[in-house]
Amino acid sequence: MALSPLTGVRRAVTAVGVSAALVAGGLVAPAFAEAKTPSRLLPNAACVAGTPIEIYSFNDFHGRIGSLSGSTYNYLAAKLFTPVEQSRAAGNNVVLLSNGDSIGGSTFESASQNDNPTIAILNAIGLQASATGNHEYDKGMSDLQSRYAGTNDNVVPQFPMLVSNVRNAAGNVPAPLKAYEIIEVDHDDDANTPAIRIGVIGAVTGDLPGLVSPGGIAGLTVGDPVQAVNDVAADIADETDIIVAQIHEGAANGSGTAASNAAASPAFKSIHENISTDVNVVFTGHTHQLYNWTTSDGRPLLQAASYATKLAKVTVNVEDNGTICGDTTAALVDPAAAPDVTLPAIQEIVEITQDAIAESDVVGAVKVATTDGPLSLPNGLNVPDVRDLESPITNLVAEFFGDVLSNNDQYRGKKIIGVQNPGGTRAGLPAGDVTYKDAALALPFANTIKTTELTGAQFKKVLEQQWQRLPNGTVPSRAYLRLGLSPNTSYTYDESLPEGSRITGIYFEGQPISDTDVFTLVSGNFLIEGGDQFYEFANGANTRDTGLVDLTAFTEWVGDQGTISAPYGNVGASVKGATQLVEGQSATFQVGVPQGAGLARETLDSTGLNATKNTTATAYIVQGSTKLQVGSAAVVDGRVTNLQVQVPVKSGLNSGGATLLIEATPGGTTVQWAVNIVAAGPTFAWGDQSGDKIGDIIAVDANGVLNTYYGRSGGLSSLVTKAGGGWNNFTWISHTPDVNGDGIDDLLARKANGELLLYFGATMGQFSSPRLVGTGWNNLAKLAVVGDMTGDGSPEVVGIGTNGNLYRYTLTTGGLKDARHIGKNWQSITQITSVGDFNGDGTADILATNAAGDLFTYYTGPGGTIIQAAKTGQGWAGFTAFFAPGDLNNDGRVDLVGRKANGVLFLYTNDGNGKWGVAKQIGHGWNGFTLFA
Repeated sequence: MALSPLTGVRRAVTAVGVSAALVAGGLVAPAFAEAKTPSRLLPNAACVAGTPIEIYSFNDFHGRIGSLSGSTYNYLAAKLFTPVEQSRAAGNNVVLLSNGDSIGGSTFESASQNDNPTIAILNAIGLQASATGNHEYDKGMSDLQSRYAGTNDNVVPQFPMLVSNVRNAAGNVPAPLKAYEIIEVDHDDDANTPAIRIGVIGAVTGDLPGLVSPGGIAGLTVGDPVQAVNDVAADIADETDIIVAQIHEGAANGSGTAASNAAASPAFKSIHENISTDVNVVFTGHTHQLYNWTTSDGRPLLQAASYATKLAKVTVNVEDNGTICGDTTAALVDPAAAPDVTLPAIQEIVEITQDAIAESDVVGAVKVATTDGPLSLPNGLNVPDVRDLESPITNLVAEFFGDVLSNNDQYRGKKIIGVQNPGGTRAGLPAGDVTYKDAALALPFANTIKTTELTGAQFKKVLEQQWQRLPNGTVPSRAYLRLGLSPNTSYTYDESLPEGSRITGIYFEGQPISDTDVFTLVSGNFLIEGGDQFYEFANGANTRDTGLVDLTAFTEWVGDQGTISAPYGNVGASVKGATQLVEGQSATFQVGVPQGAGLARETLDSTGLNATKNTTATAYIVQGSTKLQVGSAAVVDGRVTNLQVQVPVKSGLNSGGATLLIEATPGGTTVQWAVNIVAAGPTFAWGDQSGDKIGDIIAVDANGVLNTYYGRSGGLSSLVTKAGGGWNNFTWISHTPDVNGDGIDDLLARKANGELLLYFGATMGQFSSPRLVGTGWNNLAKLAVVGDMTGDGSPEVVGIGTNGNLYRYTLTTGGLKDARHIGKNWQSITQITSVGDFNGDGTADILATNAAGDLFTYYTGPGGTIIQAAKTGQGWAGFTAFFAPGDLNNDGRVDLVGRKANGVLFLYTNDGNGKWGVAKQIGHGWNGFTLFA
């Protein structure tokens, strides 16, 4: 049958203007002005002459009219509406309402014909009013308005579409939309009794500006839905007996409680707690949840899931004078097992469905591509509700966007990234032959393809906006949306960081991006215009409409790909770990581990159907053409909880930037993480004059002779090398890690006159002629060589001034530079030294004792600043010196040595976890020495 506007549909009740029915019934209009104002709450008084009214509501239908499998029809719409029509046939007073999203995001049977079959079915069933959902605006307000004008051969809706919180510049609801509708229900056969008047108020989610293309609702203002409903309810309370709110917004978790959802969502909290007492019944939608709850003060509050799976039903009893009485009941109603075609309206719906399927099959049967396996959404092939996880089909669509302009001269040489919002992909592609229908189900919105240019900083902001915020700062119903990206791009994140700083790295074509890099982003106009709360897209430069329609271009693109394989590797991954790796030191990483109470729940495993789960994660350092394996760990449930990464000593890597590449197999997720490599070299030979990687002690005896005592594992050997005399002219000496790059540690010494001299180490305790690197150093009471505090590969010298301030200087072959004030109030410190990097974060730390004998470690962070102090020892008041000779137990970590007043030396090994080993005596008779290094 032709899909034309239907007329003469039987209705159990009618929707009329305020006085039209009164005039038709022979009554005068003022009779209603004198009617009793109804009670808006639901008392349990017995009804004297009550009329039960059954109010049905459905939501988020999304064109699920039905489908054909082989020779079997699944009449979804006919089955959904059979209970409604059966109740009408039984003589009951029935009101049928929709809560919006009846069209848009539809299956191919309806979408291929501009949702005309859906509108025809809603006409046939006698829908009396519908709130507008966000999808009614998919093609803009002008398209919605044109439907009522019957343009483009569209079926004209015979029911009003209601929205009270969308207003134009004049402050009015754009015609022919309305804020409310009054529906009249006649009292059985009693012509002398006024009809019962039901006010239905519509409202759409306040998130609407972020859910549709901004250009489609330009010039319109979207207000708070609850406030708008309350305002209208106050206006119509005196002329209605029952008020029903149809609010296209709802709770996010139907398996919870109304109270728990209210606590989690400001939007639902407002519905639950703030809806006016003028409103008797509240139906919700948008979130596709199933619940039968009440408002905080006991009024029915329901939502009927989505996709023609349920109806919500509230039965209200009303006395002749318009007072609600008796029990009000609420229920969730299943569709019929089969359509009751003995009912004319249901038979008509069946015929409309058959015609629509036949027409869509002709268009949709054309083969456009082939796959070697399904490319699904996270929750299955055709279930688009899960939008906080990556999926193979959404990433494939993003790949299409990134590739579709690759042969366009206008875009040659640009850094192009394809991106897709998860709600824009509504179905997957099946294994084997892919038809036009399959492609259309995946991309049903007919967006145009647009491009915009974003800097690296802006693109990072886009990824940060996956954690969603409305313009007023509140969190929307869907609090996290996971974008799909083309395979040339990947990123890492840490959800434990503050919102707005969770994206920890972005890679494009294997290289980390900079804030100033410029990228061309390609997607549908919905996203490029800032839809789905991805506001930063709207701030792009050189935004262009390519003139391509996504569905048309997509079907051509998939047809050109040959056999398509599902992209099972995820493009985003959660990572926690170090950003600096030092040769010989181990670092621990967590990869693909969601935060316990976080929103981002993706792991390393793909959510796609038939996806292979990962079992092993292998870590590599990539620097230039070098790819060096540095660790591996098991992947369990998509998570790597303890990946130990260790760059070997003498790895051949250079100090500086590199990429930690983590390959998860066999699933195929690849993670890239920017790191700074600190090549061990002389850094781990701290105090090593012999080249055996074990530290040595240098000390000046009472005669001014410099003695080198060579370390052996766990202690000192008997070998001693002496280097001249005259060293008693110095007030301080210290080992320093190799400064001139010859692989041998050097020596820094301060004269009594304040000159600072640098001696380059030779072999076996010998030193070259000194180089003057500073003067005036007698103003610093205490000095220490700390090692590399800043990550630039050069050691640092710290000193306490007479004013108690702590200063840092970088030591180079050319002298000391980059002076920084990094602390104050250090007057109470008695000794300072360092064992290099004490906590394994890649920066050297400071050790200090106070007069009480407490040992503190001052941990350093970015830029060589002190970020934390921790007490790491006590009882050091009895030591007359403590210093760091290097690694004395051959474990790759610098150790600490202290001299007691009685001349005994004790060794404290560094366990690498911020703690010391048990003290070990390694020498005696050392009270004759004056200076140590």
